[in-house]
Amino acid sequence: MRTANEEKELMKFISNPSYREKTILKIHKERDAQYNHNIKAVEKDISKLTKERTNEITRIANARWENVVNGKLAINRTEGKAKINQNDVLFSSIKGAEMNAQQGFRTITTDNSKSKKHASVGGALVGGALFGPIGAMAGGVGLGKTKTKGQSVSNQIPTCTHLGVLVNIDGFVSEISLLETQVDQSSTAFTNAYNLAQQIVTQLGILSKTPVPSSYIKPEEESSVKNIEKQISDKQVELQKVIADKPTYELPAIYRSEEQKDMSDEEYLEYLKQNDALRQEELLRNKEFAKQEKERLKELKRKEKTEKHSAGNSININMNFNKIFSVVVDVIFWILSIFTLLFSIGGFVTSGGALCGVILILTAVLVNPIIYKLIRNKVYNIKRWVCVVIFFVGFIAGILTLPASPNNTNSDNQIKQTTNDVVVDNSADKGKENATEEKADKFYSDNVVSGSLPEIDNGIVDKLTEVGYTIEHATEIQNILNTCGITSIEIYFQTGKAESGLNAMSCYANGSKEDKSRFTVTTEDGVPFYVGFLNEDLYDKDQGGFLMKYTDVHIPETKVDMNTYTTLQGLAVKAVEGCLNYPSTANFKELSWGIGRSDDKYKIIGEVSAKNGFGVKDDISFGVWFKKASNNFVVEGVTLDGIRVK
Repeated sequence: MRTANEEKELMKFISNPSYREKTILKIHKERDAQYNHNIKAVEKDISKLTKERTNEITRIANARWENVVNGKLAINRTEGKAKINQNDVLFSSIKGAEMNAQQGFRTITTDNSKSKKHASVGGALVGGALFGPIGAMAGGVGLGKTKTKGQSVSNQIPTCTHLGVLVNIDGFVSEISLLETQVDQSSTAFTNAYNLAQQIVTQLGILSKTPVPSSYIKPEEESSVKNIEKQISDKQVELQKVIADKPTYELPAIYRSEEQKDMSDEEYLEYLKQNDALRQEELLRNKEFAKQEKERLKELKRKEKTEKHSAGNSININMNFNKIFSVVVDVIFWILSIFTLLFSIGGFVTSGGALCGVILILTAVLVNPIIYKLIRNKVYNIKRWVCVVIFFVGFIAGILTLPASPNNTNSDNQIKQTTNDVVVDNSADKGKENATEEKADKFYSDNVVSGSLPEIDNGIVDKLTEVGYTIEHATEIQNILNTCGITSIEIYFQTGKAESGLNAMSCYANGSKEDKSRFTVTTEDGVPFYVGFLNEDLYDKDQGGFLMKYTDVHIPETKVDMNTYTTLQGLAVKAVEGCLNYPSTANFKELSWGIGRSDDKYKIIGEVSAKNGFGVKDDISFGVWFKKASNNFVVEGVTLDGIRVK
């Protein structure tokens, strides 16, 4: 059972490619760090053993050398070598050795000396007989020559300026230097150097006669060195094993769901990449749609500002004119109502004129502005011209029902005269009548239009006022819709408020309830500026107003009979199987089929269960597009999980 944090970690790994990459890099980094650490540890051991071997060889080699004669000579008896002037020389290469000395004198002068002193020839001769020139120097150490002259005495002291041993090495001479500075032959330094020279000559003479060993164990062949070499070899084998043991980057179980637990890491990561691609494609589509919607709203706002600026004054003028006109019409009908009411009194006071009075009272009530508005708002939305018809019909009917009798002749004449005054206004003189007729002729001469106007139902206004539009705006919308050939509507839904900001209404037209008959009306603060149906513009204020009638828009055929549906199912199965990696594993789900049609174009959708590229069975949604040519259907395209594959 996963914890909440593990579920959160899994969702981040599946849905966030960046986080997934960081997680994989972290896993690689940890495994690589351990791998490199193991290699460096073994390499460090090898380096340490190699250094230990070198030190052991050096120790063994140095232990074989013996320093003699105060370090002036080193002897390696194991290998039969002597080190002369830092050079290794075989015993057999030493052919002889002798001392090499250079002598001299120094003079000492003293005053008031009367004594004489002469060199001891005998001592010098004895030294020369024993040691050659060097022996003569040693035997004559006590020699001195004294001269007296006047008050001063000069003495000459014998010295040695150089002392060494010449060694013959296979015919080449190498000198071991013992003295390089001038010293008195009577000094301790000369005596010590002289003794060392004698010892070196003696030692070299012995070595020259010592045989060189025919064989010996080299330092690197000693058992201690071999033991170290074995350790180095074992470590090198271990290093090769560590290098060969490459790190594995297996994903922890926390990053897998139950559905993908049987996949290998490669298959699982490829599966996630495919899902990433699908999500990215969907995101791009959403962004594009959002961008288009944003541009559309931006354009609507621009239109809103433009129309507010340009149409504000005209709207106010129209509204004021409508109000003034409405007031004037109300005043006229008030006059007609009162006028008819007065005539009804004459009917009641006349014998047999009760019916006339009743008709005239009903006429006066029906044309009264208060009663008219009450009927229009509560009962039925009647037009003003209906009131005009009611007035003339009711007034004439009332006059005609007035009984004609001798007693009422004068009254009848008076009523007739009054009627003539109202209808033709001929109570004035002939000149005034002619002037009135001229005025009437002048009024109608430029405004008379031939032909009759069609009766238009005001039911659209009722529908619009019910959802919040004012009478003025509802009337304006109805006029536009009537012009576009729409005589009745049923409002399906609206996106905003009728009289506030932008509002788009989707409506059924002309009594139809089919979805394909719905059109759209868009208003701004209640003022209509656009009507559209399917992909056509019927009315656009920015393009001059009316563009096309509703009935002129082509409505594509969408009905599909069962025979066509069955045929397209079979063709879709073949088309989809042709796009699958493993068509033999395809299993089409019976309840997932759907079909759409637009004239001769068809689209059929569904779901199929089949193995994907990894051999794992998965559910795939598909869509197949067809076009009907003659009596055949041609495949135009196939999509699998939203990706077009054909």
